[in-house]
Amino acid sequence: MNHSRRTRVFSLGFIALSLLLVRVADGQVKDRLVPFPDWASSYDEDEEVPLELVEIKVAGRPVILGQPFASGGDWLKNMTLRVKNISNKPILAFGVGGGLLGGLEEELPPYASFQYGVNWQWGKESRRRKRRPNEPVLKPGEIVELSYANVDEFTRKVLGKEGKGTFRKLKFMAPGVLYADGTAASMPKMRFYGGGNH
Repeated sequence: MNHSRRTRVFSLGFIALSLLLVRVADGQVKDRLVPFPDWASSYDEDEEVPLELVEIKVAGRPVILGQPFASGGDWLKNMTLRVKNISNKPILAFGVGGGLLGGLEEELPPYASFQYGVNWQWGKESRRRKRRPNEPVLKPGEIVELSYANVDEFTRKVLGKEGKGTFRKLKFMAPGVLYADGTAASMPKMRFYGGGNH
């Protein structure tokens, strides 16, 4: 009887240690990557380019596009984006983000969609509409900083359940922009620091 009790205590201790090691592994520092988007490398002079991503930081450290950087499992949670309105119109709302992949070398197959993604949202975009009186706008030339608080709650829950640490690569996609005059830019180009047309 005493031997059986010792075995159960040992088993419970082993299970607890295993669970702890899983949580530690989830938070382990690994290489992450935010590649420079191919689609943003060039655009025509007459193309609409309303936004510029001027800086990405993870836990206060600058990220260089296309270069791996070491970060723990909370890298998305600790990521901040600085986005500038480079259009000639005030912006009521916009969203920037992209797809998430599990490996640094992993690429999405042709015509496939990302299973997981993350999107930072600024402003209240419910549908195409004009600005209401006293509603904040991002004026031309202004910069706003986005954090994980700008990611919607549903996405945060999904990524939390999957484990943010399992994702190692963020591939940006075209933004969505709603101007204060009620017009929208659908799938416009976006300027990125460190490359492309400036």
